[in-house]
Amino acid sequence: AAPKWNSTNGADGFQDGTMVAALALAFSPNVASDKVMVAVTTDNSLVLFQIYSLSTKKWNVDAGFADYPAEIEYEAANSIDNAANATIALSPDYLGSDDSLRIAFVSISTSGANTAEAGIYRMKDTSDKMLTDDKDVFSLAFDGSNLVAGEWGGNKVWYSDNPLASDPDFSTTSTYKRPAGVDRVTVAWKGSDVVAGTRGKAASFSISRDNGKSFNGVSFIDTYSGNLGTMLDVEVSGDGKVIYMLCNTGDALT
Repeated sequence: AAPKWNSTNGADGFQDGTMVAALALAFSPNVASDKVMVAVTTDNSLVLFQIYSLSTKKWNVDAGFADYPAEIEYEAANSIDNAANATIALSPDYLGSDDSLRIAFVSISTSGANTAEAGIYRMKDTSDKMLTDDKDVFSLAFDGSNLVAGEWGGNKVWYSDNPLASDPDFSTTSTYKRPAGVDRVTVAWKGSDVVAGTRGKAASFSISRDNGKSFNGVSFIDTYSGNLGTMLDVEVSGDGKVIYMLCNTGDALT
């Protein structure tokens, strides 16, 4: 009835220092039991993965998470100073209380410049591995076996059926089977299907029934004379039965 916002960046254990931005936040899929959320922060050279306990109201080591915050990426001389976006995709069985189940994927987008630092990283607890580079990723989604990623500056979708392997394979959806639209591809899992929304001319709501290998536009197809506006975000209910889409026509949200 009266929601209350709580600031956590002043809580014990938060790595603040020279941090200038919090790029992403995600609750554990098992937050009801482990009471955990994670965040990606940056200070233009260092990108950190931080973990917060909703029970103790503390971060990282102070909350009992050894060796946190974990370093995702470090590039000297402020070479990540244009980091514009990050996305966190936690494994469906992610459990903050079990370090062996703390599997997460993180994407960093540098918005078209310094793309050597942009890409997809895998976190196994505090151990990180860059899976792809030179890719400005706007969104990530992981179903426990397959990982899909939507592009920031185009309509590419990358997919991998072995993202947990020591050397994962990544492929790109063919040019003619990508989600229609210009850029900012938002991807999410709806059961065994991947759904995607894009921005720009001819943008549409698309579905892939083969784990990201091909997409078909099925609804919300934005024509040049249409008034659908810009697709901003997509969210799927926990049971996969309801899909919510946020659009902006310039003077109204629909």
